[in-house]
Formats: sequence, C-alpha cells, structure tokens
Amino acid sequence: YEPVPLKDKEHTLIETSRELHAYFAQRTALYADPKVAALVSQIGQELAPPATDDYIHYHFYVLRDPSPNAFALPNGDVYVHTGMLARLADDAELAAVLAHEVNHVAGHHAIVDYRSSNKKIIAGLVLSGVFGGLGSLISAGLYTSLYGFSRELEQEADDRAVLILRNSRFDPHALPEIYDILAEDYDGVQPRIATVWSTHPQLEARAARTRAQVADAPVGQRDPDLFDSVVLPVRTMTIRDYIQDDYPRTAIALATDLTERYPSRPEFYALLGDAWAAMGPRAQTDASELTNGEKRRNAVRRVTK
Repeated sequence: YEPVPLKDKEHTLIETSRELHAYFAQRTALYADPKVAALVSQIGQELAPPATDDYIHYHFYVLRDPSPNAFALPNGDVYVHTGMLARLADDAELAAVLAHEVNHVAGHHAIVDYRSSNKKIIAGLVLSGVFGGLGSLISAGLYTSLYGFSRELEQEADDRAVLILRNSRFDPHALPEIYDILAEDYDGVQPRIATVWSTHPQLEARAARTRAQVADAPVGQRDPDLFDSVVLPVRTMTIRDYIQDDYPRTAIALATDLTERYPSRPEFYALLGDAWAAMGPRAQTDASELTNGEKRRNAVRRVTK
C-alpha cells in the first residue's frame, strides 16, 4: 500500500485497463443511468484511499451484466455489475462491495500477482474466446483482476475493507452480508459463470471471518429506501435479463423478493408471472436437496465455464 513504480512491461497493465474500458463503451456494456452511476461513483470516491501512484485514478462504473460481480483494474477503474446491484439491499452493502474492490487497487494486487506468477498463457487462452482480439491484450496480467486473485490477496482485501468501513459512515456489518447474499445459488442445477465474488475463497468462510471482525463495531448508516429508489430499475431489468438468458429460477427468486417488498405494485407480480412462464415444465430446485456429488459438479462448472 506504498507507491509501486512500474517496471518494463507492467506499463501494459495500465494501457490495457484503459483499452478495456473503451471496449466496454464501444459495445454499450456500460449502464448509463445517471442516478445509478452517480450513486456508485459517490460512494466509491468516498471510500477510496488517496492514490499512491500517478497511474492510479479512481473511477467507478456500472456494467450491464446480470452476474453478481464486481472487479477493479490496476489503474483505479472499478466496475460493478447490474446483477450485483440488483441483489443488494442498501447503500451499506454497496459500500462493502466497493471497499473490498478499492483495496485491490490500493494494494497493487494486479501488479503483485503479475510479478509473482506468469499467468499470461492461461489468461490468453481463456480471454481470447471471451473478448475476441482484446483477449491477447488482457492476457498481459489482467486475468486475475477480472476473475479473482489468490486467497491471500482476496483475504487481504476483505481485512482492509473492514478497516475502511469501520472508519466510514456506513455500517460495517454489511460486509459479511454480501457473502451471505452471494451464497444463494438459485440455479443450482446449472450455475452461472464463476465470478471474483463466488470463488476466492469460499463464501461461507469469508462470511464467518468478516462477521467476527465486525462483531464489536458500532452500527453505521444504512438507507435502503434511498438505495432502492435509485436501483429499482436495475432490479427489474436484471430479472428480465435472467429470463432472457434462461435462468428462470434466479428470476423467480429476485421477482419474489420484489413482490414482498412492494405488495401493492401489480407490475412486479406480472414480472414474477413472466419468470414462472420461462420456467416451463422445469421444477423449482432447492439447493439443499442437491447431493454432494451434484454440488461438486456445480463447483467445477463455475470454474470451467
């Protein structure tokens, strides 16, 4: 968390981070609702520590993607997926996500990881299929930024997120709640693609560890009404994205939550009906009914898909 001058090819990490943002913008992947973007940016800038290097400039963006994910690039760009926002209950939970991500930047985790191991070949094979021609550029060190650092670096980001939240106006007890939320695997039969937030380390362990770390912390600010007034369009859009992507169980779960929050809003019942229609003849799956073998196969799918 001290200054880290870049060496030789490490400048490519910063250049590629900028190119990745241009890639998102060209493909209209950035979610442009000004109220949502402003909320994420405001909270992110409030929590971000002072930059230690001239190549770090904190910027916060929202990507339209229903997967519950967030990631940070070494130049200070932090992205939150609409699928993550759709699952959060209030501004404190969003602050918990961003507090974790800014520590990947402040701790120079992409650079540390690049220096400690050569993952360029593996990353190129994975990302060339995902990002097309840009995959070869991302392979120069940003693979772990998008798909998860080592357990040690993820734990370090968690630990420092606790400190940031304790010193902020937000409720630090929101951090373990994030892992509780993401542990809900509604589509257990066919899980979505793995994300940084679902694999390193296991969610249950992260929830238990951070819950112990904030146990004695004073209760901070939470404003679910303000948060929901901004994020509600993201919730409904994400449910429709899940229906379109053929993940009806997740759509049903999120739509059910909406009807419980807003029992007088008929449009949310209609959305729930659309989710059930997308389910078709398939039965709703209770993750607790899965066998250990099925859970292991699903865990493998999360990593390999």
